[in-house]
Amino acid sequence: MTPTDASAGSSGAPPSVPGELRQQDYRHKPHEPHSARDHGRAPDALYRLPAWLALVLRLVGAIGGGYAVTALAVAACSAALASAGMVRSEAVALCAMLGFVFYLVLALWAFSVRSVMRLWLVLGGLAALLAALWWAVT
Repeated sequence: MTPTDASAGSSGAPPSVPGELRQQDYRHKPHEPHSARDHGRAPDALYRLPAWLALVLRLVGAIGGGYAVTALAVAACSAALASAGMVRSEAVALCAMLGFVFYLVLALWAFSVRSVMRLWLVLGGLAALLAALWWAVT
């Protein structure tokens, strides 16, 4: 029996084959983060929504929230263009046509954004900004 064979079974001994890792070397330790990005954060599982709820929130945000933000954008845009000197009917027609493109972009973005929370925060921020613009112009 060689000294390497005798010490291979003990937990404090170096590995018998160069480059071989002991089980305790590669096991995840609970107090260490997986990466630098996760350092200091709570686990994602605590804040993760069920998949069906995230989908419902995205659908409501894309359809309902997108419609509300688009309606505010069309109203604010047409009021701003009319107050700038454009004929009111032409301003409304132009902004209504641009509203279709804006609604499409919002709906596509609603399903591409990573976080449902970010979706709702951006929709709320846009709604507040457009409502303030519409109020200021009218």
